Order: sequence, then C-alpha cells, then structure tokens
Amino acid sequence: MKDDPSEGVLISRESIQTEFLISGLLSELHLKLSLVDYNYLSKPINFKKFDLVVIDYEMLEQLNEQHHFQMSCNVSKIPVIIINCDDNIDLEEVSLWTSVMGIFYIKDYIETLYRGFSFVIDGNIWLSRDVSQKLLNIYRSKIKIEDTTQDCLLTKREWQILKLVGNGLTNSEISNHIHVAEGTVKTHVYNIYKKIRVKNRVEAILWLKSVENDFETELKHKAILERFNDG
Repeated sequence: MKDDPSEGVLISRESIQTEFLISGLLSELHLKLSLVDYNYLSKPINFKKFDLVVIDYEMLEQLNEQHHFQMSCNVSKIPVIIINCDDNIDLEEVSLWTSVMGIFYIKDYIETLYRGFSFVIDGNIWLSRDVSQKLLNIYRSKIKIEDTTQDCLLTKREWQILKLVGNGLTNSEISNHIHVAEGTVKTHVYNIYKKIRVKNRVEAILWLKSVENDFETELKHKAILERFNDG
C-alpha cells in the first residue's frame, strides 16, 4: 500500500457499522473516508478531490436514478468500491459506474475489506473472475447497442454538434464551425437534450464522456480476464 494518506467519500447511511468501517480503514490503511448520508444528498459531489469512492450497495439504485452522480464519477475516472452487496447482486446497476474496482459482500469479514481496499488503493482490482466476465459481457452489449442505436437516437448532425459541445464550443462557435445559423444550432442542442434526457450543457458533456468511457471500461475488464486466464 502507498505511504501517502488517501481520502475517499463513502455514500451510505449513518450507522454504527458505518462508523466502525470508517474508523477501521483510517486505523488500518490510513484511508480517510468522508461520510455522505444519502438522505441528505442534495448537491452534486466534487469527486475529483477524492482518491476513492465507496458506495453502499443499498444506495446504488437510488443513486443511479440521479444520473449526474454516476456520470460525474465516471468522467473523473476515480476508482469505485461497492460494499454490502447481496449474493444476487444486480450487475446491470453496478455497470453504470464504469470505474468499479472492487466489490464486497455483506458476508465478507472486515479483514477481507481491509485487504481488498488495500489492493484497490494500490491500483489493483478486487473482482472475482465470474463478476469480471459478467461485467465485460454487459459492457460489450452496451457498446454494441450504442454503435447500432446512436445514429437512431441522434441524427448525424446532432451527434456532430454534441461532440463539439463536448469539446467546449459555444453555440456561436459551433455555428461558425459547421456553417449554419446560430438559431439552428440552438434548436439542435434543445433536441439533443430531450433525446438523451439531460437538462443542460454540463449534463450533456457528462453523458457524452460516460458513453466514451464504456469502451475504455471494456478494455479494462478484458485485461482482467486475460490475467485470470494466464494464471
């Protein structure tokens, strides 16, 4: 494990078990976790200031309903650990977080968490072969779906404009770049927002980055499986 102290955010409910985990990780691994109680989670989290994101599995579905949390975290590419998972874990929900590096179950001993967290902090991955294979299959299916449906979801012009938005161009700059009226660009941007279900430019950029990250995620999990096969 690295010598420098690490900082992370834990999204969970305030409880004795949560306090015990936070205290233990600080003592054993010098990992300082800041608890964010989901019940009071009203504003976006600046994930970039953390080395690690820890999510209580119980919170996952609710977080996934607020897309800006997962998209912001995915863009930051910060390692994600999910704890307190059931044996019948819903990997479709997990796959929405494209930087998942560790999964722990309710039945896991605290020593297992310490060892696994240490692995992830050191840049390794704490996923079973079975989970990695299933996640890889999910990512592959998503990429295939996106490859075949993105042109149906967005027109070629809208997709072109969205990429320019992702590069930081204003409506005026996009207008000059693709040689159309600024009003036409505004109409396209409005239609894009409706189609990908976002409210503003920031969320549109996060959506775009999240889609782009899926390919990187597939490569990551493919590398994991190749390592298992070599062993």
